[in-house]
Amino acid sequence: GNFVVVAAQAGVAGHLKIGDQAVIAGQSGVMNEIPAGEKWLGSPACRDINAKRQYIALRRLPDLLHRVAELEKKLAEMSSAGS
Repeated sequence: GNFVVVAAQAGVAGHLKIGDQAVIAGQSGVMNEIPAGEKWLGSPACRDINAKRQYIALRRLPDLLHRVAELEKKLAEMSSAGS
């Protein structure tokens, strides 16, 4: 497409259509066609809003795992106290 931005170290699989004014962030790995005007990032690349949600979820994962472990411990205590 016209006026496409492909940042440093981004890779694009062959024979894909990249729409006009699309933006591909640095170090992204594009394996799908990108519609005009969209911003993609990540590896594999996806729409920026989805990639940002994934990054946020990944940063929260350690806390979530800790909370699940605490809940499992409480459930185990409750079931052993009830038996």
